[in-house]
Amino acid sequence: MKMSLRTQLLLIFTTVIVLIIGAVSLVTVALTNDHFDKYVTQRNSTTLVTIRQQIALSYVNNHDQWQAKQLREIRNTGYRAGVLVTIYAPDGRILMRPTAKQQQSVSTGFDRKHTESIRIQGKVVANAVFSGYDPLGYGRHDVEYVSELKTSLITIAVITFMVTIVIAWWLAGRLTAPIKRVVAFTDKVATGNYQQPLPANTRITEIITLLESVNALSGQLNRQQETREQLSSDIAHELRTPLTMLQGTLEAMIDGVWEISTERLQNMDEEVIRLTHLIKNIELIASIETDADQLHKARFDIGAMVDAVTQNFQAKLEAKQQRITVATRKIMMYGDEEKLRQVLLNLLTNASKFSDFGATIQVRLMQESANAVIQVIDSGIGIDAKELVHIFDHFYMADPARSSRNGGQGIGLAMVKTIVAAHGGAVKVDSQLMKGSTFTVKLPIQGGDDHR
Repeated sequence: MKMSLRTQLLLIFTTVIVLIIGAVSLVTVALTNDHFDKYVTQRNSTTLVTIRQQIALSYVNNHDQWQAKQLREIRNTGYRAGVLVTIYAPDGRILMRPTAKQQQSVSTGFDRKHTESIRIQGKVVANAVFSGYDPLGYGRHDVEYVSELKTSLITIAVITFMVTIVIAWWLAGRLTAPIKRVVAFTDKVATGNYQQPLPANTRITEIITLLESVNALSGQLNRQQETREQLSSDIAHELRTPLTMLQGTLEAMIDGVWEISTERLQNMDEEVIRLTHLIKNIELIASIETDADQLHKARFDIGAMVDAVTQNFQAKLEAKQQRITVATRKIMMYGDEEKLRQVLLNLLTNASKFSDFGATIQVRLMQESANAVIQVIDSGIGIDAKELVHIFDHFYMADPARSSRNGGQGIGLAMVKTIVAAHGGAVKVDSQLMKGSTFTVKLPIQGGDDHR
């Protein structure tokens, strides 16, 4: 049977409360009975001894005679202690008996009577009968006291139970409230509604961790949704122009407007090849976008990584007689080394592609506070200021004609931005036409947002 978390918590709290109150009540009653039994037994024994001594002293102090006044005092002493005392002479005569009023008020339902002989120097001078009294039991006042005590314990237990149930209900609500907010939030996320992150309005560590995980999941889904939408828009834009041109050429040939020639067919074939290459690049960037959040992080020396990538890249610079200068230092960071190699390699490729013969490319690695900063500086053609805002967009090329001649498709810098963002870092570019460009990558040494 399904139950809400609040109901389950309330049942657990109720069970624990009942067990605790029940155990405490049983222990309290048991200890009270034990101690009160000992008290009653001791008190009754003391009362019995006191009355016996009073009877004996009364006889001795009156020269072995009984005086009615003293016997009445003994009777009243017993009455005040809840005991009815009847004194008989050795021959059976009644020397003193309780009054009718005393017998009625002291009677507790006990049928037991206790008789003791009063001896002086071994001689029996009287026999005392104690009634309304049990040396091992309770008198009227004792029974009333124990009854009131148990009633008080029951009342306290019931009140405590009710108060703790109310507290348990409130506490269960406090514990489940943030979880209900998480459930409502995830329901909206499931329908594609990626709203603002949930605030952590609680001090419970586990629930704060849950809220952080849900917010991270929502953010990741939101980024993936934005990526899909951006990719769909970019892909549609990139495919629309060549397909329109191919369709127009074919229709012109079919209608006889254009003659079918080898040159036109070769141009169409080249356009199809370009489209095929574009689709492969689309698949590549989609794969990069999908895997960007799946970082395989570890601690590594980013300075050693920069040295290795630049050394391996030297061979690609020989064709244009370019050279590279490197200034690095040892910086241990936490990140995906392989993907950061791709970032640097793309920046170096971009710098070489748009730099002239004999140009020098500079690579610098610095540490600023808790960040590792990589700069790739070239003296190439630069980028127009109005195009800088789009330079990291998918398929965007600042100089389409020159990019096409160099085999560019406009995905390298988009990949750089995606990988750097997945590490919690940022990338920017400063550029001037015909003076060159400086790409700066800033990466948190401890990993930033840990997308795993």
